[in-house]
Amino acid sequence: MKYVRDVKNNFSVKSVIPSIVLGGRVSDGALWSDTYHDKDVPNALTNIVGDVDAYLQANPSMPTVDDPNRRSENFNHPWDQHEYANFRNWAHT
Repeated sequence: MKYVRDVKNNFSVKSVIPSIVLGGRVSDGALWSDTYHDKDVPNALTNIVGDVDAYLQANPSMPTVDDPNRRSENFNHPWDQHEYANFRNWAHT
């Protein structure tokens, strides 16, 4: 997603935000329920991006993007609802 952001210029957001959103979609539960979910890199990337899309589509309003190191802080300040909507639409596409 950072590559797409940097090369394709489809959306603008600090790189830490897509990293946190993607990382938040990785779960042991998905792996336990579907052994092929992360069986290789292409499957893992396809499924994680699909999981990101499902999460974003379930959240039309910008959710809080918590700092993984300090749960009391978040990364919502570098972007606004308009930028979030653009990121959400791009991820869906």
